[in-house]
Amino acid sequence: MSYGSVCKDTPPRSIRRKPWENLLTTASELSRPSFIDVWFGDPHLEYKSDDGRVLRVEDRRVSEAAFLTGLGGAIWTTLKIATLGSLLAAVLGAPLGFLSAKNMHAPAAVAWVVNAMGGLAFAQVNVPSPGAVWIAIYYAALAAAVVRLRAALARAKEPAPFPGLGTPR
Repeated sequence: MSYGSVCKDTPPRSIRRKPWENLLTTASELSRPSFIDVWFGDPHLEYKSDDGRVLRVEDRRVSEAAFLTGLGGAIWTTLKIATLGSLLAAVLGAPLGFLSAKNMHAPAAVAWVVNAMGGLAFAQVNVPSPGAVWIAIYYAALAAAVVRLRAALARAKEPAPFPGLGTPR
């Protein structure tokens, strides 16, 4: 029995792993960008199992073109979201900026409210983040829904869906 193996016929792990061969294979695979397959890809690429059976056949040109189309669509969606978010921030921030400016002579109450909002947004105080507030609201609504559901079942006084559970109270 060889050291580190379970079976007598199995070679030791250091022989099976082949780290340098794997490193060279990985380097050669990463040295060629995949987008080149759109033009020069194999139109009949076969994936074979260890025993030589063909598992599937793929046209690399078509599959790489589909991947790049999806990637381009995802990048375009990201740019649209970023642009709309910046536009929304500018549209909402400009009126608040004008109202908080001292030389615009806004009514005192409005300027005080806007300055207080800005102070909360930029001050380093322990104010819960909007995400934490929304999570708290979500769980409160979930708890209220469960209570309402239990109350509705209690009012219905229908038999339990499974025998032996009794009727709801």
